[in-house]
Amino acid sequence: MLYPFQDHNEQYGYINSQGKVIIEPCCSLAFEFSDGMAGGFLTQKAKSLFGLFGKDKKMEFVYFNTQGEIAIRNKSIQSGNSFFEGLAMVFIKEAQKWGFIDKSGKIVIAPQFDQEYSSGFSEGLVDVCKNNKWGYINARGEEIIPFDFDWTNPFHDGYAIVTRKKNKIFINRKGEILKTVRCSIPDTINGGFKEGLAVVKIGKKYGAINTNGDLVIEPKFDGMDGFHNGLCGVDMEGKSGFIDRNGDFIIEPKFSRINYFHNDIAPASLDNKSWGLINKNGDFILEPKFDFIWDYSRTGNSLSILDNPLITRAQIGKNEYYINLQGNIVAEVKDVSKLKELREQKMNQQLTIKVKKEDTWDKAEWAYDGLTITKKGAIKPFYFVLKWLKSKNLLTPEGIACYKDKNNLEIGLYRFMVTEEGADFLDRYYKLWYETESIANFQIDPSLKFEGDENLSEYWNFYINNRK
Repeated sequence: MLYPFQDHNEQYGYINSQGKVIIEPCCSLAFEFSDGMAGGFLTQKAKSLFGLFGKDKKMEFVYFNTQGEIAIRNKSIQSGNSFFEGLAMVFIKEAQKWGFIDKSGKIVIAPQFDQEYSSGFSEGLVDVCKNNKWGYINARGEEIIPFDFDWTNPFHDGYAIVTRKKNKIFINRKGEILKTVRCSIPDTINGGFKEGLAVVKIGKKYGAINTNGDLVIEPKFDGMDGFHNGLCGVDMEGKSGFIDRNGDFIIEPKFSRINYFHNDIAPASLDNKSWGLINKNGDFILEPKFDFIWDYSRTGNSLSILDNPLITRAQIGKNEYYINLQGNIVAEVKDVSKLKELREQKMNQQLTIKVKKEDTWDKAEWAYDGLTITKKGAIKPFYFVLKWLKSKNLLTPEGIACYKDKNNLEIGLYRFMVTEEGADFLDRYYKLWYETESIANFQIDPSLKFEGDENLSEYWNFYINNRK
């Protein structure tokens, strides 16, 4: 298995579990390996009319194999998901729909589906969407379970969690509903049946049922993660530990935070500040020294269990590393210091751009990519920008009025909404900041309290301190 990393030019490549570079940085975005393949957006210099390479870049979606070779290259494939059970969901440019390819790159299920959020094939079936309804098909593209659900999940142990009219239920591979004890199905990363058991909620406590729907672990925990590697992380009275399939504590709840076991190792923290690695006795085999450690069943933010990873990510400050099963650093995920230096160089370049006042104010508006909605209506990433501008006194009275109108889904950022200084700043830095920081991916809680500003204030401070 290979693992993505990022160099100082913000390009992604892949290393092996020893930290050796197998695929040199060549992608603007690279995904994790699954089923022996990984997709990425290959970056190429665009050619000019005279055959020379210009500054502009173009991207082509490809799949790599574990030998570091480009295994699938088809210009009709605009984007793609991970491979599961030999098939991957891809977006076909000409059809403007999603279909499935095999590992040779051949389209085996015609593009006909509307959304990319499929979980991938699991136990011979895959969830797909048509006309905003979800159902399941097999590897031949045949409809097995009708498109009757508002949301779906992959099958595990013969059952999948589906949502219909806000109600979550378990269904089997025939689409039949599993009859269970009276309970609700909570949202967990490792949700659904795993190793024959599924987490459920009864009242305010969590327990587990088996595949017959019977309650086998009494609801006495404040939280449960789901079973993995024979154990389940649980919360009790503000502390976390691990139980076995009988519901008995194998590791007493003494940690402030834990992650899943994989290869008999789990990341854990006693104080929610320093993380180390523990064994199945609950003893630290790596004393806490990292700010955070991901679990070894996945190396990033993917919710799917990947190809038996032997390394995982760990964080110290703003630096991310890969560590092995012993907790030794094998490689940097990205060179943060060089990335910061590169960002400052780009900020300097933006500041020296000659922007005439009349040209600045001739521009009509800035475009914002807002994909999610706040509880009160406004696009979350867009509302964040308005909130930040207001904190810097860069909104005009008209802009403040728009900021307060959270129910207006048609809201946009126009020049009359910002001060002249704010407009000059956005003209110089918005594109650079947006492309670098990906504002559509903010972690935002429902109360509209945002996790930082993704370096927007850094850009602003640089602008204030270095402008002439």
